[in-house]
Amino acid sequence: MKYLPISIEDIEHRPDQFAITLGNVQLIFRVSWNPIDEAFFFDLFDNEGAYIIAGRRIVYANDMLAGITDDRLPEGVSIYPADPSGEADEIGITFDNFMNSVKPWIIEVGE
Repeated sequence: MKYLPISIEDIEHRPDQFAITLGNVQLIFRVSWNPIDEAFFFDLFDNEGAYIIAGRRIVYANDMLAGITDDRLPEGVSIYPADPSGEADEIGITFDNFMNSVKPWIIEVGE
């Protein structure tokens, strides 16, 4: 199974931005850490850099694309941040476990 390739190496100081193809659609993600909320947030853009959604919190075990109604998004694609070992089920996403044990897993219908 695939997950979003987020680099958290310097994310405390600058957001990580990357392009990825989901379904047959290229999208751009920008992921940032908010130290006040102690949470990760993301912006999502189409392949031309136009906003689809801005400032959405990444929540453990919740589909990152849920509730976004936009024709530019691929159908049948979900992204669930989760820890396959279950160790983060109680605490959710933290700065230390994100992209270590907790990854945003991509689920595509038909995989």
